[in-house]
Amino acid sequence: MAISAETGEFEIKNLPDGDWTFVFWHERGGRTKEGGYLTGLTQDGKKIGGRLGELEVTIKDGEVTDLGTLTISAADLTK
Repeated sequence: MAISAETGEFEIKNLPDGDWTFVFWHERGGRTKEGGYLTGLTQDGKKIGGRLGELEVTIKDGEVTDLGTLTISAADLTK
């Protein structure tokens, strides 16, 4: 789990090498008052994820992994 900074950057320490599935959630997103999964995410302009807003990522030891530009519309955060 990670919470992003105002710039959108986040860090997950000691994550082993391999292929990982990241799921994005926000307290104002989704279909409930409590928040939910961000299914309307785009990565560098291309829609990503399924019903949970999944993103497949390959992690390599000692490297910074850039997820590109992830965006979501304001409307998806106010549903």
